[in-house]
Amino acid sequence: MMESVSGSAPVAAKDFSDRGSRRVREPLERDERPKIVPFDPEPQREKLRGWIAVGLVVLFALAIAASFLSFWWLPDKTDDLKDFLPLVLTPLTSVVSAVVGFYYGAQTRRGD
Repeated sequence: MMESVSGSAPVAAKDFSDRGSRRVREPLERDERPKIVPFDPEPQREKLRGWIAVGLVVLFALAIAASFLSFWWLPDKTDDLKDFLPLVLTPLTSVVSAVVGFYYGAQTRRGD
């Protein structure tokens, strides 16, 4: 059977009464419906804070190790290294101390 909508070409009617062997999913029971849980950014925030703290501590450890190795491998540059290392290690020590203090202070405040 051909049906026509005013102003358009005729369209063949489709028969949707026979669905064949396709199985239609029954509606979910009330207990089966998914639970709606509000988004909590706290776990991701804590994980990121931990990675930042670990990264800065590793960076600080590498700077200390590099300073000892540079004194050992470059004994003729000792005076230059004595002037350069405080410029690098002092701010790095301050940043690492602040980040680690903030990280552990936040954990203590939460009771972890």
